[in-house]
Amino acid sequence: MQKQSVIENMKNIRKNKNSENEIAVTGKSGIFWLKGLAGLLAVMLVFTIASRVAASITVPQVTASAPSPGKIEHTVMALGTVEAGGEKAIVIEEGILVAQVNVHTGESIGEGETLFALDMDSLEDQIYELQNQIKKLQLENDSLKKNKAQADAKQQLELKRAQEDYEETIAKNTVSDGKANEALQKAADAKSQAEKELNSAKDALAQAEKELNAVKEELQNVKDAAAAEQSKDTADQTGEAEKKDTNSTITQKLQQLEEAVQEKQNTYDTIQAKVTEKQAALDSASVALEEKQEQLESNTSTAEDAKKAAERAVEDAGLSADIDHTQEINAISLEQFQKQLEKLKTLKQQNGEITAPSSGIITKVCVETGQKTTDTAAVVMSDEQSGLFFTTTTDSKNREYLSVGDNATITGVGKETSDCSIVSLETSEDGSSIKVSIAMQGDGFLPGESAQMTATRKSESYDYLVPVTAVWQENNKAYVLLLETENTVLGEQYIARKAEVQILDKNSSYAAVSGNSLSADCQIITDSDRTVGNGDVVRMTE
Repeated sequence: MQKQSVIENMKNIRKNKNSENEIAVTGKSGIFWLKGLAGLLAVMLVFTIASRVAASITVPQVTASAPSPGKIEHTVMALGTVEAGGEKAIVIEEGILVAQVNVHTGESIGEGETLFALDMDSLEDQIYELQNQIKKLQLENDSLKKNKAQADAKQQLELKRAQEDYEETIAKNTVSDGKANEALQKAADAKSQAEKELNSAKDALAQAEKELNAVKEELQNVKDAAAAEQSKDTADQTGEAEKKDTNSTITQKLQQLEEAVQEKQNTYDTIQAKVTEKQAALDSASVALEEKQEQLESNTSTAEDAKKAAERAVEDAGLSADIDHTQEINAISLEQFQKQLEKLKTLKQQNGEITAPSSGIITKVCVETGQKTTDTAAVVMSDEQSGLFFTTTTDSKNREYLSVGDNATITGVGKETSDCSIVSLETSEDGSSIKVSIAMQGDGFLPGESAQMTATRKSESYDYLVPVTAVWQENNKAYVLLLETENTVLGEQYIARKAEVQILDKNSSYAAVSGNSLSADCQIITDSDRTVGNGDVVRMTE
């Protein structure tokens, strides 16, 4: 008993040790898998970071915005000098003949005294010419409006007619298809009937052949019997009368069978000819069926071509006309001409006499009797009440953005005045630059100090303004890059698409463009951290 108890205790101890070993192994296995999972997550994290780094390196980052309507500002800026307002320039409209000059350099002049007089006929000519130009532009705008209305009406009419032609083409195609299908069905039915008649004729021919062979077989049997009877008669000389009767019967039978054979042969030949006729009819029906099938296919192809042509005609008729800003441009010219005309009419009311606005001394006379006025100062006179002057020189390419009478802003150190007006523009002898003289007011400015002129002229209104950084040039053609989205295996991505445009106007910051691919809500790439081409995948700057 004691021995058995000891043995059982030893067994229990061994079981306990085995259980402890199993628990240890299980714990080590769990730790192993946890380490493996942690390693996998670390690898995934590394690859994720690597993919993001690769994308940031390879995929360009871009900035995009929608085009906006507006005007292009052409700003001319130039450094110059403020001068004492001891001189005042007298400027009138150019191109008018001077009839008489009443002053000379160094002469003192009182306020309201006549400086020079214009030729009234020349002044009238200028007024008449301006009136004609204004009338011409007004008539041109009226024509443009009417032409546009007619073009719109014509486009609507063409669109309506194209749609009617399209519907008529569809209707004709439907009728043509119906007739072709009906003809094809008739040809198929004719072929089927010909096949039935041919099969019926073939059955009749087989029956006639069977009957002919049966009669021939019967005739042959009678002939064989007659021959046998003849042989028997030769051997047996008895019963002469009976033999004659038998021979007569056989002869009659033979004659009847030969006639039956001939009749069956005629019937067979007739049916054979009918089979040949029916075969020819079947062949003809088969050829007709093939022709109708080819005709249907040809009609279908022709109908598809006609339908496609009608669809394209509808599309072409629906295209909008080219953009034309002639009316807006004419409106700008009309406004300028109206201003000039008002000035000329004022001169006419003054009988062409140009008087001194204040008392002073004539410092320069730029007009001569018998010569026409220019766009520069006609007479320069000193006037302490006239304030200050600003003079500067700028590139001649800015001439189109500057005119006598335009407003300008003068900016100095900590001061600015916008109560300024351009009084003269003088082009240099080599034509490379122009001298700008500006009458200014401003107590804060002192003679001799440096300042900056800023003159701004706005263009007409445009539908699409974009930063100049968004416009590219290639092979003398301008284009922008539109930002579009596209679904790919990697999800939705941004794609750059090239769109050709026309540059209508531009300055250093913005460009006015037009193009068929532009719309008010499209997104145009304005900047990128590297070169972007058509079809490139890009990403928006965060």
